[in-house]
Amino acid sequence: EISLGLVGSEMCIRDRHRLVLILPDFHTLYSQHTSLRLMLLKLFLAFTIIPIFEIYLLIKIGTVFGALTSIALVIFTGILGAYLARIQGLQTLFRIQESLREGRVPSGELLDALLIGVAGLVLLTPGFLTDTIGFILLVPSSRIVFKSWLRRQIEARYSRTRPEDVIIEQ
Repeated sequence: EISLGLVGSEMCIRDRHRLVLILPDFHTLYSQHTSLRLMLLKLFLAFTIIPIFEIYLLIKIGTVFGALTSIALVIFTGILGAYLARIQGLQTLFRIQESLREGRVPSGELLDALLIGVAGLVLLTPGFLTDTIGFILLVPSSRIVFKSWLRRQIEARYSRTRPEDVIIEQ
């Protein structure tokens, strides 16, 4: 015998042996929808505003230093950035391995690796703004600020109690 009902504000299916929650409440659905829309807006802005600004900077710098010099500078910063990101990435990998050998959780090193990976990606993206951001992320002392912010974001996101699919055995 199976019945459909509500537990709190969540819809559930109940049989003789267990209770299965199948639909989260409206607040959970609304907050997930809102965060998805916000993320899509941020991605849209990132893929439209940043390239427009990069093109503007390339044109302005090209008029001052010349087109070939500007293009050469963008290529040089991309190659240099990829090289520096590779070196720092390998150093971070060795620190992660060392932490694991010592039995420590390499949380700081993993955040370093993430930020170095992001730096490498933005350095390979042509443009002066993205190169500046990438080089800032490659400086270990400036990464401390980003790591602290990222750690707070992760803790805030995953320390909240969120309703999830719950099976209650009876």
